[in-house]
Amino acid sequence: MSRKSVKIAKMTDKKMAYANCVYLNPIDLEQLGMRDNEHLIVDECLVQRVRGDSQLSQNAIGTSNLQWAALHLDKDKALGTTVTIEPWLTSKQNIKSVANTISIVVDTYSKTKVSVSVEALEEFISQTFRNEVFCKDSKWIIEWKQGPHPFWLSLRIGNIYVSKKHVTGGLKDNVSLKLKNMDTVQFSTIDENTLISLISAQNPFIHLELPKGAQFAMSGPEWNAEKLGIGGLDNQFATIFRRAFASRLFPAETVKQLGVKHVKGMLLFGPPGTGKTLIARNIGAMLTDKEPKVVNGPEILNKYVGQSEENIRMLFADAEEDQKANGENASLHIVIFDEIDAICKQRGSTNTGTGVHDTVVNQLLSKIDGVNSLNNVLVIGMTNRKDLLDDALLRAGRLEVHIEIGLPNEEGRQQIFRIHCRSIRENGFLDEKISYSDLASRTKNYSGAEIEAVVRSAVSFAMQEHVDTESVSKIDARKLKNIKITQEYFDLALQEIKPEFGAKDEDLQFTFSRGIYMFNDNVKEIIHLGNTVVNRMRRSNVMNRQAILLRGNMGVGKTALAGYVASKANFPFLRVISADNYVGSSDSSICSNIAKIFNDAYKSQYSVIILDDLERLIGYTVGPRFSNPILQSLLTCIRRSPTDASRKILIIATCSYDVIRSLQIDKVFDFIRDVPSVQSKKEFYTVLNESQTSLLCQPNVDEIVNCWPTDIKVGISDLLTILELATDENDQITVKSFKYALESKFQNTINSNDLNIDIDFETKQDQ
Repeated sequence: MSRKSVKIAKMTDKKMAYANCVYLNPIDLEQLGMRDNEHLIVDECLVQRVRGDSQLSQNAIGTSNLQWAALHLDKDKALGTTVTIEPWLTSKQNIKSVANTISIVVDTYSKTKVSVSVEALEEFISQTFRNEVFCKDSKWIIEWKQGPHPFWLSLRIGNIYVSKKHVTGGLKDNVSLKLKNMDTVQFSTIDENTLISLISAQNPFIHLELPKGAQFAMSGPEWNAEKLGIGGLDNQFATIFRRAFASRLFPAETVKQLGVKHVKGMLLFGPPGTGKTLIARNIGAMLTDKEPKVVNGPEILNKYVGQSEENIRMLFADAEEDQKANGENASLHIVIFDEIDAICKQRGSTNTGTGVHDTVVNQLLSKIDGVNSLNNVLVIGMTNRKDLLDDALLRAGRLEVHIEIGLPNEEGRQQIFRIHCRSIRENGFLDEKISYSDLASRTKNYSGAEIEAVVRSAVSFAMQEHVDTESVSKIDARKLKNIKITQEYFDLALQEIKPEFGAKDEDLQFTFSRGIYMFNDNVKEIIHLGNTVVNRMRRSNVMNRQAILLRGNMGVGKTALAGYVASKANFPFLRVISADNYVGSSDSSICSNIAKIFNDAYKSQYSVIILDDLERLIGYTVGPRFSNPILQSLLTCIRRSPTDASRKILIIATCSYDVIRSLQIDKVFDFIRDVPSVQSKKEFYTVLNESQTSLLCQPNVDEIVNCWPTDIKVGISDLLTILELATDENDQITVKSFKYALESKFQNTINSNDLNIDIDFETKQDQ
């Protein structure tokens, strides 16, 4: 047994908490196949060493309040909560990352004044905890021997940073480069190169002694993002704090001496449902007791002349009065604009005739950064259309901090599931076997709102089991206590809730529904190329955009091969751009839609786009005539690379030879491959076997293969159509029916004498 459900219990002796371990009954420890002092992961978010305690009941885990906090459990609800445990070595979370930088908040464990040398403590942590697994938000107790009396210190693990894959060397000594090229992780170990950053807790009993000339940062308020209902946004919170809030923690006099001004505005942008509004709702509680003013963009606009501008001024009236009365000591006033793109469009872009949008932008700019601008305001704008905003609003001094709230990674999704399942879990409705990590791995490209919808859907399936549709009003309340949200309901919910930025592969599966057949070495090479490019893109930090062009005559299976390669890539974002989707659309509409699909693709970590039949997309006809705007849009999008090196996009296009020769669009592609036709009897025989059509040809397979005409090229799609046409009502293919089907398909291109066939068409049709 490598996984087990147990209930949270207290340690049998309070002194056990000083060992930084959790405790299990020896029988439970044996069932897990573990020994004392091996690492155990609790509830997929806390790694601790485990020891046996025979006084502890079976199926219980002895913990302290420090571990409850790391598990994000409230003190009054922790005891009796069911958690999952498993050996760290067998866990999916077991990753081999070594921290480049780890921040640790140092505090006293008891109300005793203590002074600690930073250099000595850093050296102690580096040497003592070399074989430990660090988890974000976990707490450790250490005995600190300094002077005649030892002290107990509390260490809270803050952010754990690892170097991005494409950055190598020099980060430990280069602080500015370090901060820019780090990713936060949930678990890691440390080595001799790990930079340990100690932060003093806001506690008068603790004093950290710094080396000469060193600077030290005090820890800010301990914000628990999960308790605020915000998950998967640790990096964004760190940037928001550094840019917008750090300076406001210092005394006004110190900030004045430093000669800096506070950041007055920030813009939160990204796809819908990723947590922009959620952050804005809670961000005001971080530094000020004043309720932030929240306004939806469209609410500002008013039909009366000058009233829209007056609405803007009213938002800042309280801040103006406060600054006049208290000067530099004025309180912070936060103004939040939801859907700010509704009122701050690029000036001159609207043709309403009133110019209201332009004057609203002007009024807002003057309030944020005008002649009599305020220093006690923070304006937060939110939008998923950053491209629509006026450029002047986004420059430094105005909404200068731009934070992209993107799709959560796997750790973030796990955190979000934990947030939305907290209530049903604390009340005993969640099945103990539910794995947050498994759900997170299955929800690639789901936004936070979509994950919440998955949980709601799973609950609705469970509730449906206890509702009699014939008598809805008669619900047995006693049965409702037996509701269990099991894995089965989550499976149904994942089928029902599909991500907006997920793979739209309904049409994709249809493209190769007739199968992929390796009748030619070129077909094998195309599939091998696709797999190689995909694998290389996953491993490389340089290949973040690759484009493959499959060219060939109609019916050779270009679209099927493109769809097959795309499906094997297993990228979470997948779109097919085909002329079928734009029947009757104008050129400008098609260009806009293509640009939107590519923009959406850049928001996902891995994306694949299929451009099916380029000649039809650009309207290529005899002449040649085509739509140049659509062609230029496609060429621009194909050559554009994601600005973030960690995001990868694969483009697969299909096209005929005529368009390639006329427009030379092959120059924008990295790889070009010709899709072959079926030519020889050997290739025809391979198709019969791989499609299992040879079973329908018995006992005349060899005779049918020998009927294959010389000097003919048939596309695989056309060949499969011929075989289907040749199948009679008895599900058999005879020599005569095959010859008839072949001549019917190519009546104008194949001489019936070459087939050695004599068929009465009228008689055949009558049959």
